[in-house]
Amino acid sequence: NGKLSYIEAITMQMIPDALRPTACSALSVGGSITESGHRISLRNLEWNLGSAAQMTRIHAVEHMKKGDRSLTSISVLGLLDMITSVNDDGVMIGILDVGTVNHMEFVYEDKKCYTFEIRYALEEFDNARDAAKFLNGECEDFTWCNNLLVTDDKDAFCCENPTGEATEAGRAIPVIRDVNTPLMEGLVWDTPDALCIINSFATEGNQDGFTGNLGETNRFVKYNNWVKEVGIFSVADMKGIMAREVVDQYEVVNVHSSGTVHTVIVDYATGDIHVAFTYGKCADDIPEYILVGNYGDK
Repeated sequence: NGKLSYIEAITMQMIPDALRPTACSALSVGGSITESGHRISLRNLEWNLGSAAQMTRIHAVEHMKKGDRSLTSISVLGLLDMITSVNDDGVMIGILDVGTVNHMEFVYEDKKCYTFEIRYALEEFDNARDAAKFLNGECEDFTWCNNLLVTDDKDAFCCENPTGEATEAGRAIPVIRDVNTPLMEGLVWDTPDALCIINSFATEGNQDGFTGNLGETNRFVKYNNWVKEVGIFSVADMKGIMAREVVDQYEVVNVHSSGTVHTVIVDYATGDIHVAFTYGKCADDIPEYILVGNYGDK
């Protein structure tokens, strides 16, 4: 009816814990393969834009303060949980859906909202390693299996977070994956100082969401080839990764798809946060970025 009720406002905060129409990706390149010698991290958020693309009319950049700490959240108007965020120490975290290969029962009683656990991590930790350890240690209390991009200037991690039920059933294991973690059989990644994340666990011995899933496999292969082709990255090169496909998106699995909500790039050489927002019914083939601030701003 065009008006938010109290219940609707509360329900909005729990969307990532209850709904899953999503296909995201992330890429973080370390200082050894950047022109500046500092890390550059990218996260592409895909979601259901709404029956009339309503989601694209309520983009929000929220600056939150807690004592002497602060964080910047790239989100949707009215959301207080974390989808893509970076704190004033440069810890960046983004959510990526995973789920289970053979669907398990949805368990929500006595569970935690993982996006609010991310908010806690951003408020409490000043480095990616400690934030990743905390979030991976909490994963048995989450409602869905998920991947989390967790980076700072020094490190990049993927928290491969299975639910407690998935772990108990022997389907998955909690892992903090970095650029040195062995990948599952069939996955090839050729650039040592770059971490790629999509909507599947990738660690050797973990749940396999790639086999029989061309959408996941194709995106991982594309990222691998593009990173090799670029070689040494600037921020402009990272932006260019999202502009490599001008194709019929209903015929080809795109990395930067029509359902992209936003793309966020953090440049650790400057602290600048670059964001491309989708406006209208479909993301542009060549996204336009705006500078929304610096993560060091208090």
